[in-house]
Amino acid sequence: MLPTHVSWANWDKLYLDKSIWEAPVRQVLSDLGFSVRSIEAGFPGTGAVFKARCSPLYPLTRRGATTDRQVFQAQGGNLDSVRSSQEQPACTLAEQDNLSLIVKFFPPMVHRDFVAEQSVYRALSPDPPLPVPRLLATGTLHDAIDWPYLVLEESCGIAVRDLRDKLNAGDLVDIAEQVGIHLRALHSTDRGRVPELNRSVSEWKAWAKSRLEAVPEELARLAAPDAKPLLPVSVLSELTSFLQSKGCEVVTSMDEEDLFLIHADVTEDHVLVLPESSQESLRYRVEAIFDFGDAEVAPVYYEWVPVWFSLLRQDRGAFAALLEQYRGDSGVRPGHWSNRFSERDILLTFTFIHRFSAAIVKETLSRENVPPGELSSIGDLADVLWPL
Repeated sequence: MLPTHVSWANWDKLYLDKSIWEAPVRQVLSDLGFSVRSIEAGFPGTGAVFKARCSPLYPLTRRGATTDRQVFQAQGGNLDSVRSSQEQPACTLAEQDNLSLIVKFFPPMVHRDFVAEQSVYRALSPDPPLPVPRLLATGTLHDAIDWPYLVLEESCGIAVRDLRDKLNAGDLVDIAEQVGIHLRALHSTDRGRVPELNRSVSEWKAWAKSRLEAVPEELARLAAPDAKPLLPVSVLSELTSFLQSKGCEVVTSMDEEDLFLIHADVTEDHVLVLPESSQESLRYRVEAIFDFGDAEVAPVYYEWVPVWFSLLRQDRGAFAALLEQYRGDSGVRPGHWSNRFSERDILLTFTFIHRFSAAIVKETLSRENVPPGELSSIGDLADVLWPL
């Protein structure tokens, strides 16, 4: 029913093709008790994401953490759909005649993302401390290969990405402040509730140091369309020395108290907002933070990398406002190492530790119109990445 040979080489031709995914989406939702009216592809991302307009076939209540298991047959493949036995109070969603649900399938390359996302949604249930989509069901479609999936209620709101041209500086500050409060709530979640992601500080250090070793080669492969390297050899050499010295010192300074459950991909794609009424002090209210496929147990600095580069587009005022609200009255200061390292050295280190660091550097140099090969030192690169 679904593709049998899947890799990054052909995934971009598969994951938005409704003709491939319509039957599996309909089967999953039918077995969950929904009649599907229409299906449309979601915004391009890592998984195959589809939005379905549908109606309940029978009265339903909200579903929370998944516990009960029902096994179905789905067009030649086994469909293990895990459903909840924990009923929440009856809701208007199930009474509406035109529901909007999200079905997200995970290809073999990112089964880890499924584990992470499912784990976080379960850990935050039944009363999430921040606005997130409600998880209705999880399962695996057993075809020629396994396809784990999630079924979520669609959250209201518009991605910050689609409002970028309409947001003024004050709007971005307001959104940043709300995100800061929500991320503080997420980071306050007991990481023991996500055993699939939890790890010791020694495990995190080993992973972080492996990233510091790998990233110079990743950055060396960055090139302009004419194949000219984006970063000169001299800058790469200086960067390698920085990562081997200062970067490793930052990582080594970690202890268990520095690890938190973080989202790790709070980008302009993953924050939904809605306009407020004219009577409200805010023009936009954050309605949802979603897509926990990259969630980690890691230091909070790792969280700030996509927030800074994508959500806030390196707006210093908005970033300062986010950190101020994040700290709140809790005494949390995401700069507690500054007595040993400069804040920028720490943020640079975590930028290069981040799994998407090469893409971040490439996009930032392009957005800032930095010609290939123009940077002459790591200081120049730092000024472009973190002009604090």
